[in-house]
Amino acid sequence: MAPATAIEQRTLHKLSGQPDTVLVGPPAGKSVPGKDILGSRRVARLYEYWSSKRGGRPMPARSDIDPGEIKPLLPYLLISELSDEPVRVRYRLAGARVVEAFGHNITGHWLHELTVVGGVDAWTSIYERVRRTRAPVLGVSEALLGRIKAFDCPWAVLPLSSDGERVDQCLEIEDWNTVRPLARYNDDDLRWFLRISA
Repeated sequence: MAPATAIEQRTLHKLSGQPDTVLVGPPAGKSVPGKDILGSRRVARLYEYWSSKRGGRPMPARSDIDPGEIKPLLPYLLISELSDEPVRVRYRLAGARVVEAFGHNITGHWLHELTVVGGVDAWTSIYERVRRTRAPVLGVSEALLGRIKAFDCPWAVLPLSSDGERVDQCLEIEDWNTVRPLARYNDDDLRWFLRISA
């Protein structure tokens, strides 16, 4: 989930079945090839770690995740808690790079309280998809300043379950990259784009 400033709605890709939906990456339940995912070794590393922790299960439990085993990734991680039907999302943890991108700590906040790339409805659809399919959803948030890319952020939302069946938390990564050195996340001239994967 990425912060949003000036968003050009017609360019956002949604999970709502609209014709502009873009799916990239592997189908649910398939392995992800290669050493990086969506151009990010960090996303690939977390995906591989998550996959190794699930064993023969559809997804690991939160208790299977040991932060000490993934220390280099901690600044990029989020842990979210899913509740209710329809799904509501509360952020239990946000790493330092995520906090920097938002400009404030989102720990303890609900998704619907935040301004995010693609809008709350798009991100709610992502979490609903993760809960329904019990499979990861991958994507990229990008920001353009005019025609120049200022930021890109490959991300992954990976399901966790306390009972082995129902998704009740997600382990997430946002790999923020500044493409244009002087760019600021809160620049009102930025146009944000959200590409969502399977």
